[in-house]
Amino acid sequence: MAGITVNPGGVFNFNGSLSGNDDNLCKIENAEVAVNAIGNGSGSLNPSIYLNHVTFNNNLISTKLTDDNYGSTFLRSCKYECESAYLTKAPHQGVYPQNHILLEDVTEVTIGGSGNVPNTFTDIYSGIKMVRSNAYVLASHFKDLKNNNVGPSQNGIGIITENSTNVTCTLEVGAATQFKNLHRGIFSRGNFNIDIHNVVYFRDIDDISIALFHSNYNNKVVIDNVEDFSRTNIGVLVSGKKFIFSHRFQQ
Repeated sequence: MAGITVNPGGVFNFNGSLSGNDDNLCKIENAEVAVNAIGNGSGSLNPSIYLNHVTFNNNLISTKLTDDNYGSTFLRSCKYECESAYLTKAPHQGVYPQNHILLEDVTEVTIGGSGNVPNTFTDIYSGIKMVRSNAYVLASHFKDLKNNNVGPSQNGIGIITENSTNVTCTLEVGAATQFKNLHRGIFSRGNFNIDIHNVVYFRDIDDISIALFHSNYNNKVVIDNVEDFSRTNIGVLVSGKKFIFSHRFQQ
């Protein structure tokens, strides 16, 4: 099914509401890309996306943002799930989705919102994948993600970053964010500054809670006031030659 495409200068506002059972009443299901924002890289005519209390279910990609600044966009209080584990509609019937949110060449975006119901990411391989992009993630719960493309299935990854260019990108993960029952919480590769602060916990991580493989890039890594690392194989693994590293572990 075709989803919603937002072209340069376009605005899409989908403001749902909650039922008495705290379920979102607005849903987008069975789309190839449910919400697809296409920038032009010019810094003007930025697409703007406003998603609040929306459930995304059984989509190949739920939200895709590309090639622009999305500083005015917000994605908050949304549920990202795939109840059937794989897609049930043609032309992608039987395919296991990989990423709920995909960012490519995004200069700025905020995912989550302080004081709001958290975003939740479940069921597929990763919650958010960032390619050559900058993002601030807060008030988001990553739990029970699954990599079903291997047999037997394995736990998935909360946030994945990739950047092989010489332009440094930034991932900031902040307050009210949780990672639970995953293979890795955060898996970063390439040229990224990392700022992780005031995260509630990393729990039941069967491999590495925070895995940073940054090669020869000169990056800044801050891990501050993570309240809890529990039942995790490795808390933090950093691989690279040039880091400015600061941390403060609460427990």
